[in-house]
Amino acid sequence: MTILAETPQWIAINKPAGLVVERDRHGYPSVEEEVLAYLKQRKREPYVGIVHRLDRPVSGVLLLAKKKSALKQLNEQFRQRQVQKVYWAVVETAPQRSGIAGGLDTKGRFWQKGGLFKRGGQGRFSVQFEL
Repeated sequence: MTILAETPQWIAINKPAGLVVERDRHGYPSVEEEVLAYLKQRKREPYVGIVHRLDRPVSGVLLLAKKKSALKQLNEQFRQRQVQKVYWAVVETAPQRSGIAGGLDTKGRFWQKGGLFKRGGQGRFSVQFEL
């Protein structure tokens, strides 16, 4: 686990692919446990709040709160969509020139249609690329 930035309120790490974010009942190693162990080196009873998640096979920047008040504020920023997320994909071959479009609805279901499209309503994102 690589720490990218840290303040008294939060810590940003580079989550490697293959590591789950939250502790689970199966005992898999988790980001939550690793950050807790790191913080215990400097504080007797540290707090770790999960602000957002990344799936196990995904790597990327993960933000965790070090205080309950920070978790509440960061959760509100995510809820109000004040946080800009950037997703990059590593592909084996270039996509076709026509492009792709898809998104998630508010229930997390993926939808797709041909061609490029503009940003949708709340809870949706667009995928665009140029060759």
